[in-house]
Amino acid sequence: MPEDPDGTAVIPIILTVIFMLLSALYAAGASAVSALSVSQVKREADSGGRRAKALLKIIEAQETVVSPLQSGLLLCGLLGLACCITALQRPIASLFPDTIGAGLRLALGSLLAALGYIVLFFLLCDLLPKKAARHWAKSFAYGHHKFIKRLSGAAMPFLAATKAIVNGILRLLRIDPHSLEDAVTEEEIMQMVGEGEEKGVIEETEKDMIANILDFNDTAAGEIMTHRTDIAAVSDDSDVTQVVALALEHGCSRVPVYHEDIDSVVGICYVKDLLPYVGVTLPKAVSVTRLMRPAYFIPETKKCSQLFTEMTERKVQIAIVVDEYGGTAGLITLEDLVESIVGNIQDEYDNETEEIHRVSETEFTVDGTASIDEISDLTETELPEGNYDTIGGLVTEMLGYIPKEGEQPQVEVAGLSIKVLEVEDRRLYRLLIIKLPPIDEDGEKEDE
Repeated sequence: MPEDPDGTAVIPIILTVIFMLLSALYAAGASAVSALSVSQVKREADSGGRRAKALLKIIEAQETVVSPLQSGLLLCGLLGLACCITALQRPIASLFPDTIGAGLRLALGSLLAALGYIVLFFLLCDLLPKKAARHWAKSFAYGHHKFIKRLSGAAMPFLAATKAIVNGILRLLRIDPHSLEDAVTEEEIMQMVGEGEEKGVIEETEKDMIANILDFNDTAAGEIMTHRTDIAAVSDDSDVTQVVALALEHGCSRVPVYHEDIDSVVGICYVKDLLPYVGVTLPKAVSVTRLMRPAYFIPETKKCSQLFTEMTERKVQIAIVVDEYGGTAGLITLEDLVESIVGNIQDEYDNETEEIHRVSETEFTVDGTASIDEISDLTETELPEGNYDTIGGLVTEMLGYIPKEGEQPQVEVAGLSIKVLEVEDRRLYRLLIIKLPPIDEDGEKEDE
């Protein structure tokens, strides 16, 4: 570097080093606080740790501590860049021949100085301190929590100023700044969960459960209910013995009671209410209407999260789902709601066939009531949409008729071969799905 008799290059270089050191401290502070286990710090704070209590306040005050630390990193980085360019642009420009022109030489000098600074800043002021702070997060944060708080306070004016400017611009654009607060979206949560699964921190079952919980708010009761054709119910003119026989046959503890047809449900008979009649010789048949309880009716569009709250508050285990015309669409139980999150729950009395059973990597047997979305996700294909919600509805529409019992027609769609295995009561009860090998450019199926 050429000599600088006035010392004008020395001060910017010193300032550059200072700002880089401050940037490294801001990066380390933000990284250490973010990497700490909140639950662990809280436990230590509850047990009386003074430093843990102070650190817990810092962790909980993300808006007033961590955000300023990140802003301080940005501010010091920009100031260091300006000082670096000021110090080095002329010395670097002097290395180019005079034939280039003074303006171009200065521009090249500024560009090269900026590039060199950015590389050093990324390595020494961002990547290295963050990695080191994460590794020694607990010792660094506990030992320097007061210093971290002072660093945060020093950067607060810069954060407040930039926030005020941004909010002012947003208001000019007629955008409410408060509507854009740092709310974590479901997509961001699932992205973090996916990264956790890849690193082995989260199991696949835990990932599925988290996804189901997020979907719980958007899932309607009609999507997980037992369809009306699968409801085991009795007429209101039935007696106790008929209810007991139905309960034993289907293994259910609550039986809907209807008047004339299933669209007119008048109550629910609880099998436990029949226990007093066990071993008792009745003078005459006892009507089920004397024992039934009021039914709880809900629309099929009601969200599962809301329904779960209502059912637990009402202390009911079963609800009758009603369609837009007032008819019975199906029924839903508290167990159905729980199963939509944790998966199928079977006790020693359940004898249910899995709705979806994987035979091999390319073969599946499924219920005809499995939803189109489920099958699309299972087979990684895009099935066509239409006036149907289930895979059985898709096959019926493609066939153009309802197969008879014993028939096993087959269709091909979206790279899948779908064969009817069982038909019950004019419904496609069980299907076999086979993923076909992809077709090459010559129109021939490729060998897998």
